[in-house]
Amino acid sequence: MTTPDMPQQLNISRHSTSDGTTVAAADPSPNGTIFYSLDEQDASLKRQDRHDGNEEEPTVAIKQQKTFHDNDNDRTMPTTPTTPNPVSKPLLPNASSINDFTVVENTPFELETPDWSANSKAWAFLQSQNPKYPNKYLVKKESDGNERAGYLLGRNSDSDIRFERNEISKKHCLIYMETGSNGKAKGIRIFLEDYSFNGTYVNGILVGCKNRVMLRNKDEIQLFRRKSYPETDLRNRFYRVLFPPVFEANLCEHEYEFQQTLGRGNFASVKRATHRVTGKTVAIKVLNKNRFAQKPKMIQAIIQEVSIMMSLRKHPLVVNIDRVFNEQHTIYLVLEYVPGGELFDFVSSNKTIDEDKTRFIFWQLFTGLKYLHDNNIAHRDLKPENVLLADRDTLQVKITDFGLAKTEQRDQSFGSQCGTPNYVAPEILNSSDSRAYDKKCDLWSLGVMLYICLCGYPPFSEENAPPSMKAQIKMGKYDFPDRYWGHISELAKGLIKELLTVDPSKRISIEEAQGHEWMYLNPTDMEARKARLGEQVLANIQDLETKEDMTPTQIMMTQSQSVEYY
Repeated sequence: MTTPDMPQQLNISRHSTSDGTTVAAADPSPNGTIFYSLDEQDASLKRQDRHDGNEEEPTVAIKQQKTFHDNDNDRTMPTTPTTPNPVSKPLLPNASSINDFTVVENTPFELETPDWSANSKAWAFLQSQNPKYPNKYLVKKESDGNERAGYLLGRNSDSDIRFERNEISKKHCLIYMETGSNGKAKGIRIFLEDYSFNGTYVNGILVGCKNRVMLRNKDEIQLFRRKSYPETDLRNRFYRVLFPPVFEANLCEHEYEFQQTLGRGNFASVKRATHRVTGKTVAIKVLNKNRFAQKPKMIQAIIQEVSIMMSLRKHPLVVNIDRVFNEQHTIYLVLEYVPGGELFDFVSSNKTIDEDKTRFIFWQLFTGLKYLHDNNIAHRDLKPENVLLADRDTLQVKITDFGLAKTEQRDQSFGSQCGTPNYVAPEILNSSDSRAYDKKCDLWSLGVMLYICLCGYPPFSEENAPPSMKAQIKMGKYDFPDRYWGHISELAKGLIKELLTVDPSKRISIEEAQGHEWMYLNPTDMEARKARLGEQVLANIQDLETKEDMTPTQIMMTQSQSVEYY
């Protein structure tokens, strides 16, 4: 087994700044263990710090950020670093505001210093600026666990750091890490993506819903802010992010040995690979940056896919992400390996699937899709090619490919055409500029898939023209020829009709699909098939369906007198 040639390698040494703090600078070293953000490249390869005494820091920061991004479209929002505010200790609120924020400590609030030697796996430390909030090490999570790859902050019960103030959204923001290389050296990049309506602020600047920014050492993070409070007021203080002096970073090919190609598309290929140390098999989605350098929508889709997968706890019926390598010419998404191939191939080889097997497959698809919808995520490209078989004997399936997925916010619907023509919902085909649709588009796609599984051909096709396939979809024009459907139950046809309802407001919901009478036919067979998935899989599914989750950090706070924000 050979290891690819290593790029220039760096080590970290320390130097003191004008404010007395100790920061890390990069010097040549053979050990390949480094920590820096890849945009921070200047002639001396010195690591940028927000308080390094450089009088021209804003100008340098802008130039370095330009260097970091291989092209300007590698980010959702161009962010210009601002002149940092002086480090100051938070102030406790005065007595006149005691009812708005309950003070838990009367003594001066001391900031905790991270112990990097005792937390060697940590790639960042969220240093609390408020006694109400816990400090948090952000570590590289074990790929075999159920945790999400990133860190979610919000009011949801399954958040990694949970808050109970109404100003904070249920899913407020996500912090995650990418490993990468600029061709000269290796390092990591840490991003914050804003999901909130009230806003997430970095160094006092609004990130903005659905935008992401790259974090730098000592950046200040606020989950909301009130102009009526002074900047140093405790009620406006949340976290400062700190980076360790050293963090091991490798290129993808140094950690994984690539094997055969599992699939290939216009912009990406998927390869099977094995971890060089643990021997674990993974699937790696390989995206060549040169192929979409001039396609900002494609870049946005990649960022979207990474963010969505990083934000989800690992679900047995959804393909999970382990990590991301963002290198000079290529992006690598390290995904869960699913050995059974596509549902498309399974249906094609079997021509049709009987009702009992199909019912079990759709019990899983409905369960997995409900998990996505409960997290305000619409897949938008459900089709047999995007459902993988983990085991052809047990028929365990997993939903994959979130390149077209999108998060839905409160009182908001989606408004861009997407999806594969045969499976696309009629509301997406609406040509008006005001087109908008919601998660119901996924139910239509499942209706098309259910039709195909039971009879072996699609309900809408150009072969049935006229009218055109697009017109057939918009009209909901399809039938059940007795030659192919005579042996299929009326309940199965009834579910298909409810899924393929043209008006999305009248279309069946995911909860109604799960509770449809057809899903309860032959319960003995269904329970036997569920049992073959194994106790652990069923327990994980049940755990993720449970609303009350006590694993996240619980942050008990006095509710402010404000409206409920989603």
